[in-house]
Amino acid sequence: MDRDDQPTAFSVRQFCEMHAIGRTTFYEEVKYGRLRIRKLGKRTLVLREEAERWVSALPSPESRFSPLRHRKSANTSAGYSRAK
Repeated sequence: MDRDDQPTAFSVRQFCEMHAIGRTTFYEEVKYGRLRIRKLGKRTLVLREEAERWVSALPSPESRFSPLRHRKSANTSAGYSRAK
């Protein structure tokens, strides 16, 4: 779809469907200031430019995962004593 063919703003439902997120996630993004909304009467809208900015600001998969660290097994954690 060409950029000029897209609407200027999206409803909450449209935005959530386009980005495969739920309403709870949508409103969390708004609450934490990661997504800016506009109001038209009672309607909540997301401008096209804001939707594009939000997608661009999402973290890449590489940044979500830290390198593997040596993990202790549950049997060797502090305070654990094994009954014999």
